[in-house]
Amino acid sequence: MESALSDEGETALTPSSNPGVTADLMLCLQDLERGEFLASDTNLENILDVDHNAEESPLVCWTVLQMALAALERRDLDRAVAWFTRAIAVADDFEISHCVPMLESLVYVAKACFTTFEARTCLKDTVNQLENEIQALDRELHAVVGRLHQALIQTHLDNDTMEIPVQNAYLRRKQFRETLYIRLLGFFDVRKDGGESILLCANRKGQMIFKYILSQLGRRFHKERLLATFWPNEDPEDAIGKLHIAISRLRSSLAKAGLGNAIVYENDTYGLCPGLRIESDVARFDARYRVGNLHMASGANDTAMQEFEQALPLYRGAYLAEIVGEDWPIQERMRLEEQYLILLSHLAKWHYAKESFQRAIDYCLRFLALDDLREDVYRLLMRSLYRTGRRNQALRVYRDLTILLDKELSVEPMLETQDLINAIRNESSLSTTQ
Repeated sequence: MESALSDEGETALTPSSNPGVTADLMLCLQDLERGEFLASDTNLENILDVDHNAEESPLVCWTVLQMALAALERRDLDRAVAWFTRAIAVADDFEISHCVPMLESLVYVAKACFTTFEARTCLKDTVNQLENEIQALDRELHAVVGRLHQALIQTHLDNDTMEIPVQNAYLRRKQFRETLYIRLLGFFDVRKDGGESILLCANRKGQMIFKYILSQLGRRFHKERLLATFWPNEDPEDAIGKLHIAISRLRSSLAKAGLGNAIVYENDTYGLCPGLRIESDVARFDARYRVGNLHMASGANDTAMQEFEQALPLYRGAYLAEIVGEDWPIQERMRLEEQYLILLSHLAKWHYAKESFQRAIDYCLRFLALDDLREDVYRLLMRSLYRTGRRNQALRVYRDLTILLDKELSVEPMLETQDLINAIRNESSLSTTQ
């Protein structure tokens, strides 16, 4: 199970007064907010073994209820009922009498819902019915949270120095509606709805893990995979400690940017919060590329080229260009670069056929800046230069190509390329399709 290691300087919600049990309870709530259920469960058990006074009892009852709700979210009925029972006991012991009937009802609701769920999961009609029951339970849980919050306010706790969370991790995730705009082509950048750039943590591995998760949206990553990817040669105990530190630093920086618990840990896997929406330049680039190819396949070349033209500005450089020496981005980097070269080739040929020779030249030069050994692109460049009256430049391109092929591959230009340059030397007329 993940263990959270807080950043230096990270502000705790420990109140300045009511030290001891109160401080431990607030730390327990913080752990629960981060999704560290098992650690929080154990810590709360230890806290309840310590005597606490009447002034602390509302916060004790609140914390135990939060633990019960978390267990309910995880569908751990035994622990949920156990914690609801503890909450009832605390409310009863310290005469918070108005909470007891509500808590008892909630236990019965939990038992009924989950017993039904386990007994009839294979029946479609029952599943639909349970979804309605869960929605009703969700509304009831909201109401419980509101009532308990009001109960705490009415106590003599020092609210000026204590911040009390009013939603558990489940409810926070349901209300998470942030959209992030991610740039992966060229140098990485992430911004919020209003254009505000998000500054990630200084921990390099934390940054890399965030980019890794974003590179495969919709997937969750087992911690063993992250360890093998980022600490392949480390001692396992050292590696798991470094993973926890990196995740903690990353979460802290995202929380400071107002993204809350954006990285969720569950069943030994890490992933993005389900409510977090992502828009990336890679997704938009791929979409334009696919739509353009569909138009080409149907013979609508002009429409296809419009899609390709709109895709090109999205490719602002190699995929995650700042990551050097790591293996995991290479395959995606090569895939996207190949798509970009295909777009440039299609556009160069299309503009040449339309006698837009300067546009064809521009696309050929952009292509050769990434792949300088493609003779077909050199031929199209030489034809375009010749058609714009730049015969000498076309001859220089051929000379440079000859030198490059001899140096890199120890070969001469293809016969087709030699025939083309001879036609240019003789100042023959070239058609747009030649």
